[in-house]
Amino acid sequence: MIIEWVAGLYASSLMVLYRSQRNSLPFQSSTLDLSMSLRARWDGTFEVMRRISKAVSQAVARDSFPLVLSGNCNASAAVAADLTSTVPDLNFWCIDAHDDLDTPRIHENGYLDAMAASMMGGLSWETLMKFVPGHKPIDLEGGLWCGFRDVSEIQKKNIHEVGVDVVWGGPAMKGNYTTEIGAALDRRQFQRTHIHLDLDVLDDSLGRVNDWPSPGGLLASYLLGIMPMLPTKTTPTSLVVCSFNPRLEGGDTVARLAVKSIHLFIRGLVDQRILVASQ
Repeated sequence: MIIEWVAGLYASSLMVLYRSQRNSLPFQSSTLDLSMSLRARWDGTFEVMRRISKAVSQAVARDSFPLVLSGNCNASAAVAADLTSTVPDLNFWCIDAHDDLDTPRIHENGYLDAMAASMMGGLSWETLMKFVPGHKPIDLEGGLWCGFRDVSEIQKKNIHEVGVDVVWGGPAMKGNYTTEIGAALDRRQFQRTHIHLDLDVLDDSLGRVNDWPSPGGLLASYLLGIMPMLPTKTTPTSLVVCSFNPRLEGGDTVARLAVKSIHLFIRGLVDQRILVASQ
């Protein structure tokens, strides 16, 4: 098995950094062509998701592990769309400052990224999601969300109404957040799981990840402890790393931390023999 990158906007810096590391596993990469005209149209979101789903399908057919570097969270809805055809009981693990469970009924900022999880779970944009190959709503009760801290009161109410399992971030983080997440994964007993890492879960003191910074996030030591732990608690099917703009202040620091966390995660896959190099 090899690692296969599917890279989009803002992702190339992470890919270049990872290439510079000494890694024993071979990998292939592909970059989606995102023309300005596509990005300028609101329906371009679903076209990009369609392309991601297709690229993931091709990677899986080559017995590769899909690693998607994306400008926003919608990539996970696209990855899940492809994987549900072969993993009908797909679990979902997410670490993110935001819940992404908005629906048009409660949405306040006009940014579709805030609806990524609700699209994945069939709670919003049902008709347009039919154009994403393989899409079938996943059971959101089969997910574990970690790190939420930048959520409004109406979003908190929605989180409780949807009934997702949350290990809260921000002021709710306890002394050893890594252990708390590990205990939650032990409790849930996930089998095959898509992993979603939104880098804005990091504390803004480490650098600006994107245009929506907020204090009270994860420090580097937490992330570097959590990522290699995941393959010991579940069997990851895929990884999305998203919402990073390297042009912002502190981008180099965030990029190095992201690459180190990806490297530790992949090393964990190898150690658990979830990922084995092709002969």
